[in-house]
Parts: sequence; structure tokens; C-alpha cells
Amino acid sequence: MDKQKHTPNYNINTIPLVGYRILFFLAQIFILVVCIEFMQVLYNNDILPDKLVKETYIQTDCTILSKKLDEKGRLIKQYRADFQVNYLVNDKVYQAAVTGNGLDQAYFHKRQPQQDILDQFVIGSSYPCWYNPQIPQIMVLVLRHNWSSTLPLAIPTIIGLIALYYILKNIFVFLGLLASTTREMTRSGRHYKK
Repeated sequence: MDKQKHTPNYNINTIPLVGYRILFFLAQIFILVVCIEFMQVLYNNDILPDKLVKETYIQTDCTILSKKLDEKGRLIKQYRADFQVNYLVNDKVYQAAVTGNGLDQAYFHKRQPQQDILDQFVIGSSYPCWYNPQIPQIMVLVLRHNWSSTLPLAIPTIIGLIALYYILKNIFVFLGLLASTTREMTRSGRHYKK
């Protein structure tokens, strides 16, 4: 009896498809990593400092010495509410320059919101403020309570979740392909042994 040599029945058309799937899978992982890194940077720069102010800074009273709407740029104007304040920490008087946006030193394109912050404070009056207990020269006059610092997280979160969905979907496709190839090879091996 002649033993017939049996070769597995691989479809040559699926090989390029698997290559594209692997490239697509690697691109999805790259997108997910970029989204996670972007969210980490946003968290460390915008959310964490505000959280630390609320949890670790100590409240005191400060007196407004001066205030001004600082303007930057020639063609495109940007604005920031700036204050000069003094305050007492452990019987020592400190003076600090602070902004109207927590620890954020950024300038903003819209003038009116910054002017509104300035209008809330009267020169010579006292207001609650918060200082860093380790470095009392670091002062916050206005706590940030708005969602503007967390809103930029929405877009990378959505993109990251979509990428994660497709990564998991491709993992299951690869596992299914691996299982079917293993079954095909097992059947071929059994057929060859007969």
C-alpha cells in the first residue's frame, strides 16, 4: 500500500489578509499608547495640581495689593488675570504674584472671562487663599472648579476605548485563526498517520 503524502489545505489568499490584520493591530496598539500617554500628560499638568491644592494646601486670608489684566501677543491677543497679594504664614508676611486660574499660568484667548475674574476682587480687601505648606511662596487665590481642565480628556478617552475594542476584537480573531490552523494541522497529522 502506498502512503499518500497529505499537505495541509492552506488558503494562500488568507496570508496577505493576516499581514494586514497584524499591521492594523500594531497601529491600534500605537494609538492606544499615544492616547494613554496624552491622558497622563493632561492629568499631570491640569488635574493633579488642582487636586493637590485642594488636598494639601492650607487656607489663609490674603490681601489684594494690585490687579491687572495682563495681555500678551501682537496679532493674536491672549489675556490673563494677574494679582499681587500678601498673606501671613507662621507670623511671616509673604507677597506673591498669582493668577486667576489656580496654579495655571496660561494665557487665554477670551478677554471677558479674565476681566470677570478681576472684577470679583477689590484692591485692599481680604479673601481666602491657599498656600503650599512646604513652600509658602506658592499661593493660589482662585481654586479651579470648572470642567475645563478635564474636558480635554474626553477625546483621547473615546479614541482609546475604540482602539481597545478593536485590539480585543483582533485578539479574538487571531485566537480563532490559531485554533482553526491548529485543528487543520491536527486533522492533517491524523490523516497522514492513517
